[in-house]
Amino acid sequence: DCFDGASITIPNTITNVETNWGKNVVSTYVSTPNNEKFLLNKRNQENTLDPNTKIIGPSLYRFSEVSEIKGSDNKVEYISEYAFAEDNYLFKLPDFSHLIGIQKHAFSNCHGLDEFTFADSLKFIGENAFEGTGLKEVYLPKGITTIEKNAFINSKVKKIFLEADEIPETF
Repeated sequence: DCFDGASITIPNTITNVETNWGKNVVSTYVSTPNNEKFLLNKRNQENTLDPNTKIIGPSLYRFSEVSEIKGSDNKVEYISEYAFAEDNYLFKLPDFSHLIGIQKHAFSNCHGLDEFTFADSLKFIGENAFEGTGLKEVYLPKGITTIEKNAFINSKVKKIFLEADEIPETF
């Protein structure tokens, strides 16, 4: 388990993260020990997650113009801090059915994001994780243990449904 509620450690299977800045293009590559590269072009309208992706890294889509992330067969367990923050175009995400943790500000100010499926495996939602989103209703799973302060502040949330038997720890 690489998530301790305060930080994320990139597993040693990732050997390199490289960002290239060019005219009108920002490209980020993640490399594995087999020299396989996974390209994320932040200027695309949509991106498809590699099925073996387990962590969406810090600020990876921050300030991007990506409107849709595809990859219904993904294995994402952790969404890092500021991963999608300030993406005013983002409105559609796949279900993250293996998701365990969402760090602080992961989706802050993604105004177009009005739906998010919270996986049954989810344990942790970080501070300001969904600040300023378009979410209107939130259905939290039974296993959630921690929701940090202001997780849904300045969002459009009107109702929160909690399946847990006990109220999660809140800072």
